Amino acid sequence: MATTADANQALEEKVMLQAGNHQGLIAHYKQQLASHPDAETRLRLAQTYQHTGDAESALFHLDLLPASWQEKPSVNLLRAKSLYSLSRFSDALLAINQSLKQDLNNGEAHNLKGLLHGETLQLDEARHAFLQARALMHDDISVLNNLAVLDIMTGDYQLATQRLWPLYQNGSRDESVVANLAFALANAQDAERFILMFPQHPPQYQRELYFALQQPRQ
Repeated sequence: MATTADANQALEEKVMLQAGNHQGLIAHYKQQLASHPDAETRLRLAQTYQHTGDAESALFHLDLLPASWQEKPSVNLLRAKSLYSLSRFSDALLAINQSLKQDLNNGEAHNLKGLLHGETLQLDEARHAFLQARALMHDDISVLNNLAVLDIMTGDYQLATQRLWPLYQNGSRDESVVANLAFALANAQDAERFILMFPQHPPQYQRELYFALQQPRQ
């Protein structure tokens, strides 16, 4: 039966989650683990560490989970994210493959697998993984932007603009989307739409940026 103290702790956690108070959550979970160790709380602690960018601490606590938890797809997905953050791409790929072995229908895992293949320049494998993520309804902005990066890497600037321009028109101002779209438009020599992206800047700045982004023609 839940006690008043348990209810208060649950409310405290909920408030900190809603406020995005990650340091407070870390202290909260560590306090809970010190008095009542359990795997669920340790996993939440690892997730919070990863969210703050402390991948090493996330991995440390993942490794302390019981053996029965090491096969959970969510654990291996988080491990892959942490390893990716540390640029340990081969290890991350092993972890993400293990996660997908346990749950093949996770769009986020396929998207991460695509990123990992992209880091090692396995572009066909990366594209396949991103398309799998898209088929599984993973976030459109993330997947389309990742596919556009592959298009840019292979010199297909027109296709990259076809993927990203609708996102921009629909209000996406994600920094990566904007940067990739501007680069693709400049190299597709689409000056008209490029200029529409920078109405707040004077024409001279627009021209200089447009030509500065263009890659040398082969």
